Amino acid sequence: MQNIFVYSTLLFDGITTKLTGKSFKSSSAILHGYKKYSVKDCDYPAIIQQNGSATTGLVIENVDDLSFDIIVFYEGDEYEKKQVTVFSNNKPTEVWIFIWVKSKVLLENQE
Repeated sequence: MQNIFVYSTLLFDGITTKLTGKSFKSSSAILHGYKKYSVKDCDYPAIIQQNGSATTGLVIENVDDLSFDIIVFYEGDEYEKKQVTVFSNNKPTEVWIFIWVKSKVLLENQE
């Protein structure tokens, strides 16, 4: 089982449920050291590492291996998964995040 930090479309439980056929418990969280950007001409954002920044989102908790693989596939090859620590309920929590790996020129400095 793993935890996943989400900051965009997967914030909506209905999307996660539609993808995996399951509903997961979630909690508010903050990811320090990453900033969220809009992806040009797209309706979804991306995060990249940036000191002094923070991104808010949710931790989807106790995701089983099959559901995790489905979510990784959903995120696509524009993102790379990385294990980091976020703060949820005022305590550190180990999670997977999906960070942007394509060109930064495709990002706009707005949410």
